[in-house]
Amino acid sequence: MGRRHRESGGDVLLFNTKGEGAYRLTAPLRILHLEDDPVDAKFIKATIEGEGVDCDILRVETRDDFTSALDRCEFDIVFSDYMLPGFDGLFCT
Repeated sequence: MGRRHRESGGDVLLFNTKGEGAYRLTAPLRILHLEDDPVDAKFIKATIEGEGVDCDILRVETRDDFTSALDRCEFDIVFSDYMLPGFDGLFCT
């Protein structure tokens, strides 16, 4: 993950690893997480929140739940397990 900087007022600025391209987070980052392993899902959530990123994570486990979530909501980012029962992470692209 790139660097982050918290400004007075609570906004978080995220930078890429070269310190370029600041992106101001003023609302929670909306994440769709396709993951069938609850331990892996917990690790990803803890890592993101440990970096100080305010986020709302919707975890889904199946292809149908994934496509349904994309139809119902808008997300800022999608994380996907690569190997899932019945399909793989390449389906998400």
